[in-house]
Amino acid sequence: MNGTHNPLRNQILEVLEFPRQLVRAELAPKQCPHDIQYDVADPVCLHCLDGPECQWLYATDEVASLSSRSLDELAQALEFAILSVAAQLAHGVHPESKCLCSSCAWLQQADQLHKQAIQSNPDPQL
Repeated sequence: MNGTHNPLRNQILEVLEFPRQLVRAELAPKQCPHDIQYDVADPVCLHCLDGPECQWLYATDEVASLSSRSLDELAQALEFAILSVAAQLAHGVHPESKCLCSSCAWLQQADQLHKQAIQSNPDPQL
């Protein structure tokens, strides 16, 4: 199930754009010497508080590079995105039930896709 024409893979690739936009906005190149381009060799990146988000953004920023990733890898990227968006919502006053905002709608869609990815993968490494 590593084909680029797999509908589930394509849906995951599409929904990853929303959290990338949120992370980009949150990380706006405050004081980043690399303009939010994670550099594993730079001690600044290794000790940065935004490191996990920046590293995820860098690893998922180009859909072209994601298209060759396994369903497992895409599901892992989606899981991180789900946790990140949920954490952002938890920091503010936000009604959890029956909310129609874009973040809550995205979470519902992403959660369903994540469950489908896990169920359709016979040998998950999640």
